[in-house]
Amino acid sequence: MTICCRYLQSEGKKMSEVSFSEAIDAQGKLAFAKEMQRRMFAGDKSVFKDCCTEDFRHRTPEFHFITPAEDAGWLKGEFAIETMSRYFRSDGGGWADIKVTDVSAVETNDLLIWEFIWSGDNPTGPYGGFEDGERREGMHVDMRVVEYWRFRDGKVCEIDACNDSLGYYYDMADGNWDLIVKAIKNNIGWWAGQRENIEKGEYPIPDPGNVFGDERS
Repeated sequence: MTICCRYLQSEGKKMSEVSFSEAIDAQGKLAFAKEMQRRMFAGDKSVFKDCCTEDFRHRTPEFHFITPAEDAGWLKGEFAIETMSRYFRSDGGGWADIKVTDVSAVETNDLLIWEFIWSGDNPTGPYGGFEDGERREGMHVDMRVVEYWRFRDGKVCEIDACNDSLGYYYDMADGNWDLIVKAIKNNIGWWAGQRENIEKGEYPIPDPGNVFGDERS
């Protein structure tokens, strides 16, 4: 079964809808993950307390750029949840339409393996190291993501994500390698600034506020 959830931007800055469809044929862990991510997209500040163990940690490929080498890409605790929430909400300013489509999910007693496609349509302004006008109007990009969610005592204790970041850049540049290299170089200072913020004990990026139209906080 394919399940979609969409984030549609209205005429202003906010998205007009944040909705995760029911995981009809899934067990509890996938439904738990979808609801937790929905709340993170909405900027819900109680997600960590409600959903995570005290020793929770989260890693994505991009975290290697913004964390000290000895941390091996891991962010921990409530800091990790709030950082991902800010990244999720920042995406709302880069695309007019964001969609997440399930591909597969496997659950065991303490593990969820969740594969999905993250899609963006109709870029809005500079984003991801690309300057204004460098992403063609009406473009569509897909990024395959596989996340490993580990659970303990009914809460998530670890999320380890793998995603095709290079393929994502390839799509955004329409296969133009010169533009891909330029965009990545443009991002170096941005990533370095985030690492400096983390080393100072600050969040890597500012709070983008509510961009998806859900008033939960």
